[in-house]
Amino acid sequence: MRRNGNAVSRNYRIEPLCLPIIEKSRKIPRERVKDPWDRLIAATSMHLRLPLITRDESLSKLGLDVVW
Repeated sequence: MRRNGNAVSRNYRIEPLCLPIIEKSRKIPRERVKDPWDRLIAATSMHLRLPLITRDESLSKLGLDVVW
């Protein structure tokens, strides 16, 4: 399967960045999660109500459903 010329797995879906995700990411304290990309990833997990696969302890401490 290809999307925009890039190979994409059928097991995953590409989720566009949207305003609710950005707003959620801004509510995550920078002191707890320093990396802005990690805050966006965490906010996406919250927005979609999906578990996050990570071993990043700062993300695990946010109360997300974490798998690792």
